[in-house]
Amino acid sequence: MKSRVVIFSLLVSALASLATAQSRAGGEFRVNAYTTGSQTAAAAAARRDGSWMVAWESEGEDGSSTAAMARHFDRLGVAHGAVFTCNTYTTGAQGAPAVSTSAKAAVVAWHSRGGQDGDGSGVYGQRLDSTHETVGAEFRVNTFTLNYQYAPSIAASGLGNFVVAWESYNEEGSNYGVIARRFDALGNALSGEFRVNTYTTAAQVYPSVAGSVDGHFVVAWASNNQDGARYGIFAQRYDPSGVKLGAEFRVNTYTPNDQQGASAAMADDHSFVVVWQSADQDGSGTGIFGQLYNPNGTPNGPEFAVNTFTTGDQSEPSVGMDAEGDFAVAWRSQGQDGDAGAVTVRRFLKGGVVRGQEFRGNTTVAGDQGLPALAADRVGNLAVFWTSAGQDGSSDGVYGQRFGGLLPAPVIPTNPFPTLAVDPTGNSVFEPGETVAVQPAWENVSGAAESATGLMTDFKGPAGASYIIADDTGAYGIIPAEEVHSCTFSGNCYSLTVTAPPTRPVLHWDSTVLETLAPANQGQAKRWTLHLGDSFGDVPRTSPYYRFVETMLHVQITNGCPGNNYCPTGPTTREAMAVFVLLAKEGPGYAPPTCTTPIFADVPAASPYCRYIEELYRRGVAGGCGTNPLRYCPSSDVTREQMSVFLLRTLDPTLNPVACTTQPYEDVPITNPFCRWITELVARGITSGCGDGRYCPTAVVTREQMSVFLTVTFGLLLYSGA
Repeated sequence: MKSRVVIFSLLVSALASLATAQSRAGGEFRVNAYTTGSQTAAAAAARRDGSWMVAWESEGEDGSSTAAMARHFDRLGVAHGAVFTCNTYTTGAQGAPAVSTSAKAAVVAWHSRGGQDGDGSGVYGQRLDSTHETVGAEFRVNTFTLNYQYAPSIAASGLGNFVVAWESYNEEGSNYGVIARRFDALGNALSGEFRVNTYTTAAQVYPSVAGSVDGHFVVAWASNNQDGARYGIFAQRYDPSGVKLGAEFRVNTYTPNDQQGASAAMADDHSFVVVWQSADQDGSGTGIFGQLYNPNGTPNGPEFAVNTFTTGDQSEPSVGMDAEGDFAVAWRSQGQDGDAGAVTVRRFLKGGVVRGQEFRGNTTVAGDQGLPALAADRVGNLAVFWTSAGQDGSSDGVYGQRFGGLLPAPVIPTNPFPTLAVDPTGNSVFEPGETVAVQPAWENVSGAAESATGLMTDFKGPAGASYIIADDTGAYGIIPAEEVHSCTFSGNCYSLTVTAPPTRPVLHWDSTVLETLAPANQGQAKRWTLHLGDSFGDVPRTSPYYRFVETMLHVQITNGCPGNNYCPTGPTTREAMAVFVLLAKEGPGYAPPTCTTPIFADVPAASPYCRYIEELYRRGVAGGCGTNPLRYCPSSDVTREQMSVFLLRTLDPTLNPVACTTQPYEDVPITNPFCRWITELVARGITSGCGDGRYCPTAVVTREQMSVFLTVTFGLLLYSGA
């Protein structure tokens, strides 16, 4: 443990810097490329890798009225590819876009006016993959098509399931109401559309939906006359299955005049915040107010004022929250920058403690800057996007500014340090009963050198063991722009201890610890997940497969076999292989569509493996083991030559290795149909054969061997920044 004097000094330094805003990461930049007419109404979301997706509406860009446009900016703030049009249908106006991201994808929704759904307007969406290419066709979100459906809001879970909320006219029999619908990551509807608001008198408008990584969500909106005085803010919570959690509730405490423009954000633990604009509450025009909620939906403290500058109107709030619950709010502030309107930002810690004074988001002050959209990434870096009048030489343009700029180091081969090293001088596995070094690495994407120190707190895990921070402070030195530093760079890293209880509390035993960076003008917070080894009784620490097997458990590919064992020398069957490769490719919790009419005669729809086997068939990975009828041979063992195809085709469905011209192994002739796949597997460093110049193509792949093949092929990590 470092001395209390050092810790006290670090805390004093951190507290002293609370008065500073989060540092700008680079300069203000224009988002739109097309500048004719008006580009406005930006929406934004952070991707898990620290990059940003921005959507907006653009006048005339698709040859008609307005279009829903989008652009991706990488973690350095550099435009990644060109601006693209989200809508395929271009008649009339497509606008008011919303965007949300998941671990591997993004979704944009917008309203379309021009008869696309047969009446006034409808809500449409488009999915994007991890490379920002469109996936499938645009799709209609609403099923009720009479009158007007518009003003969509969208939230995606970590696995890519998403919910869209919008306002719909006269669908519930009384003016406007808030409607929502849930979809899976493939764009398949998980529900019909459902009414969110319970109170249906007068109008319920402009919903804002926010979700957690595991799929819980909350919808907030403005409701006319429900709180006894014009518009008020109301909300409804839901579980991941779309089941209501409690009744709808009023958010605002102050009820005179209007409270409108709700914006909501949610943390991983389901705590959330709602902000809005309130008329005459701060003594001058409209002001920005907020309310925090605990994970169970109870208020966390009283309603609070966001803005401190109160002259004129503060309006159009937008809130973003990181994974831990720290949050920031952006809004338009009339006259605060000496001209018409300014984009103002203020940060708060989880629980609502302010993180310094409000600060200006825009650099250019001429003209009006408004309609801000704020996004926070998972560790607390911010990006704000807004509409600026006249700045791009035409009517309105969309501009942005990043703040912060320190990210957990990406998992790429060129990094000099792993994202998270644990027990680096031992077996690189954290076992119960030992004290280990924990060495995170951070990347600087701010555009300028940044110094950083860290403090670890809140080390916890399943009951039954003690979780002890033996050394709670770390330092990264001065990190040059676009470089990665581990705490080993300064020689000042963390150490943690977990006691060994008589009985393992759970099979898959993970602990977590929170690291917070200083100075506060950065202030990122990252909860690191630390897996505890010694999971399986039949895979000891001395096994060369030990770390790979622990990785398989940690990334939730398998829980082993009965009796808290892994059965390491058992064979890998073809049905198990289907699950292994798809979970390795898509991530924990991935579930393909359920089976209906079976494709394979020997894989009934009731088989728990059916959906995975049929997904491999749809992807062209496996065509079966026989025809007339089509069979899969699910209980047959996977051989090493078959494994090469399973792995590589799942990894890259477009891969088509060239035919063999030379024999790679003495037991793999060039006439072997698997030769080209085996050669590719070797070229990628996934295997070097079975010894003595042989590959052993017909040998059965054991479960312990498969743990190595899967881990290496798909780059699976026991400790990472995920």
